[in-house]
Amino acid sequence: MTIKQFLSVIVFSTFLVAQGHVVLPGQNGIIASFEYDRSLDFFGEGDFLRDNYNNSVNVGYVYNGLFGIDFSYRYSFFNSKEEYDVAEGEFDFSGDFRSNNPDLSDQGFSLGFTYYLNNNTNMPVDILFGLRYGASDYNSDVLDALDQDFHKKYYTVQVGAYKNLETSAQFRIVPTLTLNFINEKNIHIETIVIEGNIATEETVSSTKSHTNVHFGFPIVFDQGTVFKQSINTQFIVEPTLSRVFGETHFGFKVSFLFNN
Repeated sequence: MTIKQFLSVIVFSTFLVAQGHVVLPGQNGIIASFEYDRSLDFFGEGDFLRDNYNNSVNVGYVYNGLFGIDFSYRYSFFNSKEEYDVAEGEFDFSGDFRSNNPDLSDQGFSLGFTYYLNNNTNMPVDILFGLRYGASDYNSDVLDALDQDFHKKYYTVQVGAYKNLETSAQFRIVPTLTLNFINEKNIHIETIVIEGNIATEETVSSTKSHTNVHFGFPIVFDQGTVFKQSINTQFIVEPTLSRVFGETHFGFKVSFLFNN
């Protein structure tokens, strides 16, 4: 590998929810995976390992190494501070509510579509474009006590680059970089008291935009290397480093690729 190629791989490396980039051009495959990551506090005054974490389970199908569709379940937990300004028994819906409220969870499902632009001899890396839509519910003890329904709907535009690199061992590596442009609408019910102590309820929504960056280093073992009885199954392990909602997360992803 030349220095130019090596630098291009470093610049364009990361992780995507749908792991279709590990499927070679012209190949069909079903991918099942589990991911875990946790927030790290490199420069703060709190614990190095924060309570914030994400879990996800994903199943997808890639056709001809070009088009992918996947279905994902994700559970996230937010509790990054030791002390909070919000009063006991109240919930702060404004601003950065993920950081302003303790012990907040977020769980839901999403559906994604991805197109892989690969085998382009004029480019040093392969490119992917994705679109994801999902919905999820927020939960906490305070929300339960308030009998408050707080949920969101969102869509994500994904742009990434990756490179399949063969090795002399029985695996290949696929460093990948993905930018996720997220637009979410958070919805809750607000009680408004008007004259005469008459209370009415109003649906309140707020729209927020985020850009998350994911870096991954998938190691794709050759068929029959890990599971010798199943020559059509490949095992994939992937360390990940990401910037999510303003925090740095480190994690891993374990996947199974069933070739057909």
